[in-house]
Amino acid sequence: MSEPRGRFRPSLAFAVLLLLLAVVLWVGRDFALPPRPPEPQFIAPHAAQESPLGKDQGHVVSYVLEQPKMLNPFCTTSAVARKYVHGFTHDALLDLDPVTGDLRPALATDWQLDADGTTLLMTLREGVQFADGSALTLDDVLFTFEVARGKNVVLGQIAAGLNLVSSCAVVPFSKTQIKIVLRKKHYDAVRLVGTSFVVGKRRYFEARIAELARQGGVAVPTPDDEGFGALLAQVMDQGPGTGAYALPVDDSGHSDWRGELLLLRNEHSWARRAHVGSWNFAAIRIRYLADPAAQFVALRERSLDFYQLPDLDQVLASDASLAQDYRKVVYPLSYFSCYLVQWNLRRPVMQDVRVRQAMSMLFDRSAIVQNLLSGNGTKAVAFSMPGRVGYPQLPVPACDPAAARRLLREAGFDPAVGKPLRLTVLAPAENPLFRQILELAADAAQKAGVELVHIELDSRAREERRDRGDWDGMLGNKTDVTGACDPYETFHSAGAANVMGYADAKVDALLERARSTMDADLRQSVFLAVHQSIAQAQPVCFLVHPRAAMLINAHFRDANPGPLGLWPELFWLPRQFQRTLR
Repeated sequence: MSEPRGRFRPSLAFAVLLLLLAVVLWVGRDFALPPRPPEPQFIAPHAAQESPLGKDQGHVVSYVLEQPKMLNPFCTTSAVARKYVHGFTHDALLDLDPVTGDLRPALATDWQLDADGTTLLMTLREGVQFADGSALTLDDVLFTFEVARGKNVVLGQIAAGLNLVSSCAVVPFSKTQIKIVLRKKHYDAVRLVGTSFVVGKRRYFEARIAELARQGGVAVPTPDDEGFGALLAQVMDQGPGTGAYALPVDDSGHSDWRGELLLLRNEHSWARRAHVGSWNFAAIRIRYLADPAAQFVALRERSLDFYQLPDLDQVLASDASLAQDYRKVVYPLSYFSCYLVQWNLRRPVMQDVRVRQAMSMLFDRSAIVQNLLSGNGTKAVAFSMPGRVGYPQLPVPACDPAAARRLLREAGFDPAVGKPLRLTVLAPAENPLFRQILELAADAAQKAGVELVHIELDSRAREERRDRGDWDGMLGNKTDVTGACDPYETFHSAGAANVMGYADAKVDALLERARSTMDADLRQSVFLAVHQSIAQAQPVCFLVHPRAAMLINAHFRDANPGPLGLWPELFWLPRQFQRTLR
């Protein structure tokens, strides 16, 4: 681990010229990520290397996932970007072992939490390099905290951990230790902070922000300046990381990932050295195939390794040869995931709890599980993980249009007397399942006297309309990949993910108390009170917790669901089945 960089200010003109030349050469070195590869062509077999553990190296593994709006690791709200891009390209201080699920060292090799539970001491790994070959420095690590505390910065997926941090500084006289002070105690602070503390390259982001400032004709801001957050949010790329893979860039340091995303091996990866036999694939390809027909075509061409649409049995039955190359895998998700509708409580019509309760009666959760998910789901009642200790035993709202109509009449809505209720629900266009859920509810809505208008939008358009407040409900898949399953950010009035405008002083106090309660049993009793209050207020309509169900490449080895699900860190493929770039 290198020391923080110094500042050199020569006064002689000749020295200035030499310094400028050195900067040019240094910048060229900084952004020397792997060049953009040729257009991928998928063939088999090909010659492959073998790892020390006998695992064939190679293969371009192919996913179909939703296209992220941005890849900036500090600002992205995309779970796809956080897990399936930065999970491969960027490291945090700590991560999780795919076999045991336990915390393990990543950019930090050791950690200690003091007896008070508010100070965390991290020892940083030495000799780590970014994908461009430059050394990871203390400056890079501290930059993550500076960004998190920056003026007008809106953090994305990393907010769950970074929002807990009050200060972060180098331990005096140390070159490898940092001290992180927490705002308050949290029952899962080490994991949340350690796994959220993703480190990017300071120089990369400073250069991008300077470039944007020049384009806008404004002074280059530091994280302490007012304009920093706005410019940071305009940085779409992720820059060099220290992970096992890297996103190729062009000569200007920019990357093109909007058609599809291709990650190449980072030959500077510390993880491959530390965990022998890991990260065996040559590249990772993420395709944005929103059309189910296009996904099916790709599956039949054997150009996909994972197929995740819910019609798995029908797909296998439609082509008997698929069973030779794919197998069906079903397992509980390792993190919180719930299909739900969030209601916009800033809209007058949604401020009446009777309207929200009535809307919850229009969704047939059993039909969603059986008809749309082929049985691969559990009816949801709370922001918690089914099967985990503490999941509340609350009644599942019945699909009852008649009862919903009675409630709406009490609230003053009845089309029979000229007072119809018309609600607009936004849904992701990327997954046809959400359209099917709303279509399934359409008949019940009509019987209840509700005109339910659903609008399918891509992620960018959906977020823009959400931010304008032009919606009554928003259907989607709410996830918490941290594993903490803490409802604070979604339901606390000051929560970063509370897009509903939900505010309840009692719930706020309970959520704050739960965070600082170290005893698991006492904490579960506090969370139960939270779940009961939310069930009464209905700011969201919980629908279903999905189980993971997919077809995967049957030739993968060491590819069984574990604590992190089907995480590909240890996967490998015999060379005769591999595809490659050429």
